Amino acid sequence: MPLENHEKARFLLHRSLVEGISLEDRHWLDAHVGQCAECGRYADLSARAVRALDWFALELDPAAALRVENVVRSRAEGMRSAEARAKSLWIGTAVAPFGMAGQSIESPQPRMADRIRGVLVAAIPSTRVAAAFSKKASGRGFR
Repeated sequence: MPLENHEKARFLLHRSLVEGISLEDRHWLDAHVGQCAECGRYADLSARAVRALDWFALELDPAAALRVENVVRSRAEGMRSAEARAKSLWIGTAVAPFGMAGQSIESPQPRMADRIRGVLVAAIPSTRVAAAFSKKASGRGFR
């Protein structure tokens, strides 16, 4: 028998034990369990397990239930606010390049060559070399 039939049988068996299945699915499951010994044993063991669970009487402490409810609610609110922050971060990241279009991005720190030029001009202020460096730095170049 194909593996898909066994998987379908187990899926329908689980659903039938928990929430119920359609009449058509019930007929298919009954026919399959009647033909397949493995699925028949599985169905019998599953039904026994569910009946055994009916034996246990669980009484829920109202205070514990309230604490669990509050924890779940606060976690859900935290997740919603984190999601909202993440959305705004993604939107800001996506929009930022468009806001900077046409602007050049330069470091506020002077480049190393400009710093060296400034040191040389300050060290030799009265020579022609200093004048040449200051013209080069201003963009006029050498003559």
